[in-house]
Amino acid sequence: MSKPQQKPADKPRRSGCGTLVWVTGSFLVFYVLSTGPIAKLVEIGMISGSATRRVYAPLTWLGDNFPPAESFFDWYLEDVWKTSREKTIIILIPALTA
Repeated sequence: MSKPQQKPADKPRRSGCGTLVWVTGSFLVFYVLSTGPIAKLVEIGMISGSATRRVYAPLTWLGDNFPPAESFFDWYLEDVWKTSREKTIIILIPALTA
């Protein structure tokens, strides 16, 4: 008679906390980095700056209250995405230029 095959032991379940942190962190990174492509689309007229203003209001607040964030957005939008400050930053994130 042959022995019945043993089933592998079930792996202990992990809590969803690590997954939640990973998903939230990824969302925040993509949210911040999405300002570049959105600013470029606003600049070329494919989307309206007024439509994006509410979505990016938290980043506007961050730029107003945290100078390193302002420096980051200045660098990211101007140097990386080559967007025009006059056309896109004022429309998309108006408080960063004030």
